[in-house]
Amino acid sequence: MYIDKRAAKLGRRRIPEMTFYGLGFFLGALGLVLGSQSFRHKTQKQPFKSLMHLLLVCNLGLLYFCATYL
Repeated sequence: MYIDKRAAKLGRRRIPEMTFYGLGFFLGALGLVLGSQSFRHKTQKQPFKSLMHLLLVCNLGLLYFCATYL
């Protein structure tokens, strides 16, 4: 989030949203949500915000499933 926000301020090439979604899915959406809030980046942009929170719910559901059934 920091790198993308800095690029936006400097008018440089941005990180695609699909990259954020992929990182959130594979590395944990909690980090994506916390990074967004910490750097105040993409906090108002829809549908990014909704999809980011949906990824978080999916990650938590998968964690619950793994902890309960595996």
